[in-house]
Amino acid sequence: MDTTIAEVLHNSSGESADSKVSNSDKVLFKNQRPLNYATGSLVGAFLLFLFIVVKDAWLSDDAYISLRTVDNWLHGYGLTWNIDERVQTYTHPLWFFMLAGANLLERNVYFSALLLSLVVSVAAVLLLIFRLAPSLKMALVALAAMTASKAFVDFSTSGLENPMTHLLIVVFALLYFRYQHKERYVLWISLLGCAMILNRMDTVLLFVPTLAWAFWQRRSWRTLWTMALSFIPFLLWEVFSLFYYGFLFPNTAYAKLNTGVPANELFAQGVGYLVSSFTFDPVLFLVIAAGILFMLARRDWKSLPLLLGMLLYLFYTVRVGGDFMAGRFLTPPLLIAIILLMRNLPENTVFVSVAIATLLLIGVLVTNSRIYAVNVDTVQADLIDTRGVADERLWYVDRTGLLNYTRTNDLSNPPSTYANVHTLPDRIHVEMAVGLYGYTAGPKVHVLDMVGLGDPLLARLPAIQQHWRIGHFKREIPYDYIKTLQTGRNHITDRNLAEYYTHLHNVTSGDLFSWSRLVDIWNLNLGTYNHLLPPAAPQ
Repeated sequence: MDTTIAEVLHNSSGESADSKVSNSDKVLFKNQRPLNYATGSLVGAFLLFLFIVVKDAWLSDDAYISLRTVDNWLHGYGLTWNIDERVQTYTHPLWFFMLAGANLLERNVYFSALLLSLVVSVAAVLLLIFRLAPSLKMALVALAAMTASKAFVDFSTSGLENPMTHLLIVVFALLYFRYQHKERYVLWISLLGCAMILNRMDTVLLFVPTLAWAFWQRRSWRTLWTMALSFIPFLLWEVFSLFYYGFLFPNTAYAKLNTGVPANELFAQGVGYLVSSFTFDPVLFLVIAAGILFMLARRDWKSLPLLLGMLLYLFYTVRVGGDFMAGRFLTPPLLIAIILLMRNLPENTVFVSVAIATLLLIGVLVTNSRIYAVNVDTVQADLIDTRGVADERLWYVDRTGLLNYTRTNDLSNPPSTYANVHTLPDRIHVEMAVGLYGYTAGPKVHVLDMVGLGDPLLARLPAIQQHWRIGHFKREIPYDYIKTLQTGRNHITDRNLAEYYTHLHNVTSGDLFSWSRLVDIWNLNLGTYNHLLPPAAPQ
């Protein structure tokens, strides 16, 4: 069915409404009351979704890693994590600058991050149900799936980039299914692909098959040129990143991918991440599986590029070991599966009613899915499973949950002031979970995290191989490295490592326009100095 809910509501007076809906809908909408029924059911279902999202709203520790850089930038210290180093700790430039803009409008960083997440999430859901859903029934199924999914609800806030990813997916699918005939179709979906890669690099895999199919359909130099020009914003960002930070990728990528952990162990961990996430949120598995099966059963080959993108992204997620936040990386595939389900689920009223009831029932039965206040000390053993995958919201909700917000846990203003900050901070603190701590510590404190997310040297050292946890690969801090950070002079005793750090420090802290820095950027990115780094420890 090609008619959207918005068109049904727009034409829901007299007999014209009947011409816009299916035969089953005509039975439901008899007695000339389609507008009231459609409006009431949709509004009620949407308000239920919104109520649960607002009730469960929170910010993650990782969000505060980005917010520390936002805070430093808005106070004139550059796009930095520690103010004496240019290090990129955020993976989402597009979302980062949206966070910065929201903070300019609402100076309370806690509420600005939550409000931005909620606004973008609501926009994505409204577009999905009013513009992309082919019928009222399918809109209700979509709302039931999103409401029942603990992962989708949790990461509709959290301060991470998921809401923007969801919005881009919905707009991309809307263009793909409804506007392929438009002259500027290739331009717009290519620009969306560019926005996706700026929002988070790995999520562009979701769009790659569709972009390839769009090119294959036209196969012209003009199409190729249009696509290439559409990615200029990303190329400009990469040029800036290379010049300002000295590298093409965020420091977090080097910390999480440059670990020395064997590929087969990471793959096994990635499979375990899927298992943990499906246990954490069974709706993820149910909807993804149903979306794929119904699409194949109905032979909806037009949706094949979206399916391939989803599978490609899932394979990549498994390949890199997944994540430590249960469900975080699976909300984009879930949303694509919902879109596939809306296109292919039978319109039979009984069938749809059973589907909605099943989704909501599973959502209600998910353990701890709707608890908004807990004592972490008493339940933390149950929040991280044997694979190191955690219910991240439940871990932090007592400190950052909206319903737990009080002046005593207000994290919007660091306790330190911004006056008289020296070139080198006067304090070095070594921490593990650095988001909340780093933000509240303020710019005077140099936060050295053991997993290397914000430290350029540790990120390039091999991880400690014993008892590693995905996303938290600890490094051994080199002897006298802390003294080096305190004094600004290289005291590292290992000569090879000391030489490597000299080049690295020149890139991250040296004069932006010095010729020696540009040479070091070139050599570091080509791996010229890699022989100076210690090898990975044997298994």
